[in-house]
Amino acid sequence: MTRVAAIDCGTNSIRLLVADVPPEGPHTDLLRRMEVVRLGQGVDATGRLSPAAVERTRKVLAEYAGQARELGATAVRMVATSATRDAANRRDFEEMVLATLGRRPDVVQTSPRLEDGTPFPTLYYLTCARLTADVGRLEADGRMRVMTERLAADPELAAGYAAAHESYLLTRDSRGVLPTRATAGGMPDRVKCLHALAAHALAAGPGVNPLGDEVLERVGPFWSTPCLPD
Repeated sequence: MTRVAAIDCGTNSIRLLVADVPPEGPHTDLLRRMEVVRLGQGVDATGRLSPAAVERTRKVLAEYAGQARELGATAVRMVATSATRDAANRRDFEEMVLATLGRRPDVVQTSPRLEDGTPFPTLYYLTCARLTADVGRLEADGRMRVMTERLAADPELAAGYAAAHESYLLTRDSRGVLPTRATAGGMPDRVKCLHALAAHALAAGPGVNPLGDEVLERVGPFWSTPCLPD
C-alpha cells in the first residue's frame, strides 16, 4: 500500500486528494479538498499569470503540502492547467511550485481547442524533462511495437486500454466536445506515443491506463528528486 497526494491545479480552483493506493484494486480516499484561487484570472488578456493569482495559489499549495506531509504521503504529484504552460511567466510559476511542493508540475492539461477554434485532441503533456527523456528511451528501444503486439494478443489488456480511451474522451468532452473521437498515444487499439500514455496515467491516477501505468513502472520513481528544467 502506497500513500500518495495528487493536486489538480485548474484555471479557477485547486483540488487535493490524499489516498492509499494498493498494488491492485481501488484506492482509498483519506482527504479531499477544493479551493478557488482563480489562477487564470486575466491571463487571456495579458498573456501572464498575475502576481496576486500566483500568490493565492501558492498559499493553498503550501496548505496542501502540509496536509499531505501530516498524513504521511510518500509522493506528491501535480497536474496544472494549460494556462500555466502558455503564460509568458510560466517559469516563475514552476519555480514557485518547486519551492512550495519540492517539485514542478508533472503534467499540464490543455484545452481541447486552440485559440482559433482548431480541434486539439491531446489533453495531457509531460512537463518533467527527466521523465520525458526516460520515456523517450523506452520508445527508442522499440517498446511501442511490443505493446501494440501485446494488444492484439491479450484481450484483457486490449479491453483495459479501450476503457482508458473512453475515460480520456469523457474528461476531454467535459471541457469541449470535438468532431473527432481520436484521443492520444494511439488509443484505443495501437501504441504511437508513450509520452501521451504516461501523461494520461499521471493525470488520471493508477488503474486507468494500463499501458501508461506500465510506462511509469518501467521508468521508476522519477519524482524522488526535483525534476530538471527544460
